[in-house]
Amino acid sequence: ASYSTTEGGQFTVTYNGPATANVGRGQNDVVFYRFAITSGSNNVEIRKFNIAVTSTGSGIYDGSTEYLRDIKIKDADTGETVAGPISCTSGCTGGLYKALNSGSISVMLNGGQTRNFVITGDTSTGITDGTTYLFALGGASSNAVFGSTDVRVVSSGEFLSSSEISPNTTVTGNTMTVRTPTLNVTLSGSPSSAVFVKNQRDIGGAGFTLTAGTQDTVRVTSMTVTGAGDVTGSYVTTSLSTVVNSCGLFDGSTQVGNRMSPNSSGAMTFSGLNLMIDRGVSKTLEVRCNADSTITQTAGDKFALAIASTSDISAQDEDGNTVTPTFSAAVSANASGTPSVAQTVKSGGSITITSNDQPTATILVADGSTWNVLARYSASTLYENAEIDFIGVT
Repeated sequence: ASYSTTEGGQFTVTYNGPATANVGRGQNDVVFYRFAITSGSNNVEIRKFNIAVTSTGSGIYDGSTEYLRDIKIKDADTGETVAGPISCTSGCTGGLYKALNSGSISVMLNGGQTRNFVITGDTSTGITDGTTYLFALGGASSNAVFGSTDVRVVSSGEFLSSSEISPNTTVTGNTMTVRTPTLNVTLSGSPSSAVFVKNQRDIGGAGFTLTAGTQDTVRVTSMTVTGAGDVTGSYVTTSLSTVVNSCGLFDGSTQVGNRMSPNSSGAMTFSGLNLMIDRGVSKTLEVRCNADSTITQTAGDKFALAIASTSDISAQDEDGNTVTPTFSAAVSANASGTPSVAQTVKSGGSITITSNDQPTATILVADGSTWNVLARYSASTLYENAEIDFIGVT
């Protein structure tokens, strides 16, 4: 073979990430490696990419299961697959896997052009949690990124000299760790316990904070909230409908799903949610309820809300794999025994009249002046607004 050198600049390879991170199991087109290639002054054709993968844990292939598959190189800007896909179903049981794409690929770069690429792969749902993959460009003779016949100068048909490729030794990326996608649920500090009155609407009953793990975005499609009412001195699920007649689930000020009434077991299922929680991000959902018109206890009836079981939340990752949430203890315990957050509903509010900065005793002179202050009082209300229609003075 004959070789050519470029004038006006080298053929350069630049590694662009991603940073060390967690990725999910059962994911398609996971980005393991980003890189850019810039041609100097000549139009060139890339005829072969050389990549290597070092793995731990489940590895790539154990003789029966292909844990990492559909490996390909794509144009990062257009999404076009330029090399691959390749798979490893034999001879790849060791820790190092080198893949050579040759012959059929033809990736063009004009002189002075930079193209961005990604190496992607699909992870199996059966990968052991904690398995790692470390991708690199390299694997040709002497671990070169490109071999002596891998890059061709279009104008002359000659192959680009390896001395014109910078760098042309293995360029290793960052370790990516496969983790099971997670969704952690905690009882929010807001709303806290408070007192309301009968017929009041959209009482903040409880808030639940959902946090997606750093592995993947999580989609929540339904949530069942179970509550209990206290109309006799203890919390009972069958009494929730006696205290509240309906509840809605809110994401900030936006109601998601339909407003639901408690069934005979105190349960309300909010479905059709389609709530997306980005990886590493938390979202707080608040359950707001309308109070009933009848109050049984003098001190007021009470209600508390919980999510009874992890099966009461339906969630999936970006590829539709089921994500089973984990709960803090308060999430499921909040509607039984002594709840952490409970709301009290009274038959009505109250008005308190207090003396306020009374004027000192004095003698008023009959001089025709008006609006002399004889007394001062303040009125304050609890639990609801009030309108004073009459004041009797003696």
